Amino acid sequence: MESRLISFLGLVVMLLLAWAVSLNRKRFPWRTVLSGLALQLLFAVLILKTSFGRTVFQLAQTAVTRLIGFANDGASMVFGPLAQAEVLGKSFGPGNSLILAITVTATIILVSALSALLYHWGVLQRVVRGVAWVMERAMRTSGSESLSAAANIFMGQTEAPLVIKPYLARLTQSEVLAVMIGGMATIAGGVLAVYVQFGEQAGRTDMAGHLLTASVMSAPAALLISKIILPETELSETAGGAAASVEKTSTNSIDALCHGA
Repeated sequence: MESRLISFLGLVVMLLLAWAVSLNRKRFPWRTVLSGLALQLLFAVLILKTSFGRTVFQLAQTAVTRLIGFANDGASMVFGPLAQAEVLGKSFGPGNSLILAITVTATIILVSALSALLYHWGVLQRVVRGVAWVMERAMRTSGSESLSAAANIFMGQTEAPLVIKPYLARLTQSEVLAVMIGGMATIAGGVLAVYVQFGEQAGRTDMAGHLLTASVMSAPAALLISKIILPETELSETAGGAAASVEKTSTNSIDALCHGA
C-alpha cells in the first residue's frame, strides 16, 4: 500500500512540475490529462490483468527471446567465438560473456530490418493507426501527433516522425513538442531487444513484456505532458478527426530490409 501511495504522489508531482514550466498555465488541458491518465490505466489493465493481455505479454516475451536467439546465431556465424557467450565466459569470466559491438549490434540490425519489413507490408501501420485512433478520440489530440506517439511505441525517435513526414513542416508548436516528448518517452524495438538481452544476462526472463507495457503506457503519457507544458493554441491541419496518411518509404521487401538494416 505504501509503495502505491508513493507512486501516486510521484504521478501528482510530475503533473505539477509540467504545469509549473507550462507556457500557458491558465489553459490547462483537463480533458487531455484525465483521458490520458485513464488510457494509461486501461492499457495497463488490458495487458497485465486480462487473459488476452497476459497472452500478448507472453507472446511478446517469446518473440523477442527467439529474435535474440536468431541474432546470436547470425553473429556466431559471422564472428565465430567472439559472439558465443559460453566461449567468452570460459575465457574471460562469467561476467564478461558479451561483446557489445558484436552481439548487441546484430540484435539491433535484425529487429530494425524486420520492423522495416512489417512497415512495408502494412502490418505496423495498422497497429499504429489503431493505437493512434484511440488516443485521438479519447484525448482530443490531432491526427499527426497521435500517429507519431503511437509509432514511437515500436520505432525509434528518428524513424517515428517519418510516419508523419508530409505534415512535419506544417506542425504547430504544440505538435512539435508532442513529437519530441513522444520520442524520448518510449524505446525503439531494437533497443527493447537489447535491454531484454541484458536482462537475460542478469537472469531476468520477463523483461520484454514489461518493457512493451511501459512503452505502450508512455504514449498517452507523453501526449498529456506535452499538452500541459505547451497547450494547443493554433489550428492543426489534422485536428478534429482529420486523418494523417502513412507513406511507404520502400519499393519492395528487399529494399525495406536493406533500409531497415
